Amino acid sequence: MAVPRARGVARDALTARIPHPEAVGLLAEAMTGERVVLVLDELERLRDEPEAWAVIEALLRHAPADMRFVLCSRRPVPASVLPRHPGDVARLGDEDLALTVEEAAAVLTRLGRPAADPAAVVQATGGWVTGVLFEAWRFGEQATAGGQEDPLYDYMSAHILRDLPAADSDFLIATSVLGEVTAARARALGLPDAGTRLASLRNAHIPVTWKDSGHTLRCHPRFREYLQDRLEGWGEERLRALRVAHGRLLASEGHHEEATEVLLSAGAAAEALEPAATAIFDVINRLDFGLAERWLDALAGVEPDGMSPFVMARLTLAIASENFRPCVEILDRLAAQGKLADVASSSSAAAFMVCHTYQSVGRYDDTLAAFALAPHDADYDVLRAFVAIYLLEPQPPVPELTGAPLDGLVLPIIYGNGHLATVLKTTGTVGWTQAFGQPWLIAALSDAGQIKEAVELYEAVRARRLTNTSLDTFVGPRVLTDAGRRGEALETIARGRRWARETSALNLELFASMQEARLRLRLDLDPAAALRVLDPVDQHPITHRVGFLGPPVDSWYGYALLLQGRDAEALERLRRSVTTERRTGRMLDMPTTAVYLAEAEWRVGNEDAADRAADIPLFLDDVSEETHAAALVYLGEYALDFARESGEVGIAFLD
Repeated sequence: MAVPRARGVARDALTARIPHPEAVGLLAEAMTGERVVLVLDELERLRDEPEAWAVIEALLRHAPADMRFVLCSRRPVPASVLPRHPGDVARLGDEDLALTVEEAAAVLTRLGRPAADPAAVVQATGGWVTGVLFEAWRFGEQATAGGQEDPLYDYMSAHILRDLPAADSDFLIATSVLGEVTAARARALGLPDAGTRLASLRNAHIPVTWKDSGHTLRCHPRFREYLQDRLEGWGEERLRALRVAHGRLLASEGHHEEATEVLLSAGAAAEALEPAATAIFDVINRLDFGLAERWLDALAGVEPDGMSPFVMARLTLAIASENFRPCVEILDRLAAQGKLADVASSSSAAAFMVCHTYQSVGRYDDTLAAFALAPHDADYDVLRAFVAIYLLEPQPPVPELTGAPLDGLVLPIIYGNGHLATVLKTTGTVGWTQAFGQPWLIAALSDAGQIKEAVELYEAVRARRLTNTSLDTFVGPRVLTDAGRRGEALETIARGRRWARETSALNLELFASMQEARLRLRLDLDPAAALRVLDPVDQHPITHRVGFLGPPVDSWYGYALLLQGRDAEALERLRRSVTTERRTGRMLDMPTTAVYLAEAEWRVGNEDAADRAADIPLFLDDVSEETHAAALVYLGEYALDFARESGEVGIAFLD
């Protein structure tokens, strides 16, 4: 039966980078109120894979009380997976499903095999006989993988394949790579007499089912497993040729991912290029980065030079993990070949890869050069808004959130512009917005004063091991500082700074220093320590070229100077910060900066200017109510900071 509210639950959870056990738990919980029996067959294929069994265990653990499961396996299900309470599990094994000698005799007679000794058959198979009862499998120790030691394999060899013509048995073994066998599919495997073989097999007593009026053969799973075991005994060249043909067939049928896997397993990397090029972004879009990386490693020796889907895939994976070192190596190699312009001009999505890489490592001239080549396609507005955050100019309109992958670029722009309410509305969304937008949602919660909720979400993301460099250089330190968790914040900053250096993420390394300075000021009230951290950032050649770096550096620098009584120097910094933030429209830090500016203006005797500065965060039309509320919080907090540090509070704060 179909449960409508379960549709898409697992897909959306996986897209949101929720681990598989938790995703399947959400799926089970979606069944609440439905009387459902879920059958999980062929669990023996999981073998001893702990991650796979963890998914099954989570499914059983989260299932509602009125849901039932049937677990079918030819090997024992690990005890750790099953419910702990006696009576919750009923097992049907050998003793329940085995045929008696009398029942076996009846089956053999019906199948036209009266000469077979029923007692010997029952002893050899444990009570499971050809065709009818192959669904069961032994849970005893005598069931092993090798045909020589497996009595069921011995029986099938002696009483099934031995009775078939050699051409028919070879046909069954060769076509065991297929779930369903038709004459056309078999011919694609290099078996020209497929029609004749299928006609012959229709008259044989073998454990298969027939569909389409006898034109499609499907082996029983246990029988197919046995045939595949026999297939492994073929010579290397013959087996490779069959697998290559199988891969080509899968590709021709549109099963590009399966075709890639089959061809790579056959060592046919060159043959796998075409289906892999078609399938790799489907693999990446479902966030199966491990599989994509394995493909790319296997294809590296045959990958074409210059621009290709594989170059884009490598860039996507590296950027998703915020590891820009391999990105730079790829792009510089393309530039040396004279092909980088082809990449940047192929699409706005490709141009984004180039721009994001170069800006992350501080190569802003290269960023702008790549942006100039981008075509004005459907994604151009998003790319333009993304590049604009690095400029000291007014920003273009920010595109709407659509739930598409590029929301991962749009959400931090919205956050940086101070539109916290828009970011907070993404709570509970699914897909790419949730997958790549959670750091900004966490930061928005903290900035809006919802610190407890921000910390809880941050810890949940960390528990899922979804930490990236952005989370450790900007969001985590910011939230932990707001929560007063000084030690954890410093530890996170150190980790983020280390990762940023290892991955050549210069921007993120600078962010880490800015967040450390913020902590030294807000929690330690130590302006000297803050300035020691800020000086290298302030003096870096890119800082004051970038719209989201220069203004906050000036803001925190100005605050530190105020705490040291260097009012004139502070005023210069704070005026520049406010001017740039107004010009670019990046209003996130405007409430903080305006408060500092009001204090600086008042200290040098500019009382009217101090009043105007104090009003700035309260009358901004283009930021959210949460940012306005944050401004009021800042007014009180920083007044107390100044009072604690100097024993004096400026008029701007009191007003």
